[in-house]
Amino acid sequence: MAKQKKKLTLEDLIALKEKPLTTTAEVYVPALGGTITIQRGSLMDYQRAIDAINSASSTEERVRATFEAIYTFCPILHDPNLHIVYGTDQEGCVPPDIVPRVFREDAGSISAVFNGILELYGDGVRTEVKN
Repeated sequence: MAKQKKKLTLEDLIALKEKPLTTTAEVYVPALGGTITIQRGSLMDYQRAIDAINSASSTEERVRATFEAIYTFCPILHDPNLHIVYGTDQEGCVPPDIVPRVFREDAGSISAVFNGILELYGDGVRTEVKN
């Protein structure tokens, strides 16, 4: 049986203004055995990141655009000390190169973080296990 959808009223929309927007989320990173915080930026930043991934003409460009998206929405990856430890400041690498280094080139972990970003913007597909 399909769930009946509620028709929103003016009062509902006004009440939603007071409901805070989720601005951060914790994502479990399997390769690291812990969570990392992702932070919501502007919708335009998000859309630019998605457009860069979708318009990539090669796998390399698509992966690079994914690293840039993850870098953009994970503030901890911006810390200069992290760049020193992982060598991105010494080898002529640009900041998004820290993404595969920190996540130990683990595709599942990188994918988990990217999916967390999608969910933060309402684009992700949540799967729940029911007991």
